[in-house]
Amino acid sequence: MNEKELVEQLNQLPKEIDAKNNWQSVLAGIKAEPELAELPVKAKVWKGPVSLVASLALVAIIGLNIKNQPAEPSLSLQQQKTLFSLQQANSQYYSALGDKMQDLGQPLPNKFGNTLKDLRTTQKRYMDSLLQAPSQTNIYLKLIESYKSERKLLKGLIS
Repeated sequence: MNEKELVEQLNQLPKEIDAKNNWQSVLAGIKAEPELAELPVKAKVWKGPVSLVASLALVAIIGLNIKNQPAEPSLSLQQQKTLFSLQQANSQYYSALGDKMQDLGQPLPNKFGNTLKDLRTTQKRYMDSLLQAPSQTNIYLKLIESYKSERKLLKGLIS
């Protein structure tokens, strides 16, 4: 069967179909069913108090866990500002070094790259130790010295 024959068959179909009006029987069927409001509802009275007690117990347990957690030591605001400014200064030197290496068209020599990597690893270790014990001024001073050493090396490489 080709497309034209299908179109002809569709055109021969009646435009409207005479359907029975079944609404009266549907309405009678709905009215014959018992109403939902008339059905007995079995209330479970115990659910409300039990859920309230469970909620209160959960809140109490969470509150105790939060209260009993030890306060983590943190760096003072002055220490944070100092370390942030040292990191920012060194990042500017890293940027300048990257620009210089790009202008020269050569990579950073391995010995300097390894030294800078070692300095960064040392700084990370000092920072981790300092976060565990912020009152340890010797670790704080060593961290500052490592940033200064890094900056001195970066300045030398840029010059």
